[in-house]
Amino acid sequence: MHAPVSGSPGTAPAVPSPALSLSPALLFLLVFVEGFVSLGAEILALRRLVPHVGSAITVTAPTIAFFLLALALGYQAGGQVAGDYLARVRRNFLLAAALIALGLAGPVVELAFARLQPAPVAWAVVVCGVLCPVAWLLGQTVPILTNLLRHERVGARSGAALYWSTLGSFLGALTLSIGVMQWLGVGAAVLVCAGLLLTAVPALGRAAGAR
Repeated sequence: MHAPVSGSPGTAPAVPSPALSLSPALLFLLVFVEGFVSLGAEILALRRLVPHVGSAITVTAPTIAFFLLALALGYQAGGQVAGDYLARVRRNFLLAAALIALGLAGPVVELAFARLQPAPVAWAVVVCGVLCPVAWLLGQTVPILTNLLRHERVGARSGAALYWSTLGSFLGALTLSIGVMQWLGVGAAVLVCAGLLLTAVPALGRAAGAR
């Protein structure tokens, strides 16, 4: 399909690509952070839930299933974004950081299970009220930022973005579960995930302002 020619009757002028003001390195770093934190949030939620509802497959499988459903819905929502890409990702990162820092904090989860009975009700609040919104917000990142990549083929763009996102998930799963949680505790892992998102926010703001 050919792009409309600027100045042709009945067609709008071509809009310059916003990718011109954003380096590929920053784009790949952002999707890496998204992958790291999204899987990190899932691990954190499972770790917070285990003392209250156990680690049976009937608990962990629905938790993972709802996480994946929210992630899929996030992919769909991100694919429908038609403009203000960096501002949208910036807002999503801020909201996800707040949800992780507050919703997955130890005292908040303890309070939920102390006040909401039976336990499956508190589980639903943590999973559907915290984990799923985080997955939905971060799931939008790859399809949104893929619009800003300048590879010649769509497959090359999506493949590169998914590579860095999945690599982030891989390293997030290892470093948080084997490293941070074991040596510094679950609270430190919460801060790492929220902090990574917040660290990316200024870069998104500068890039959006440079357009």
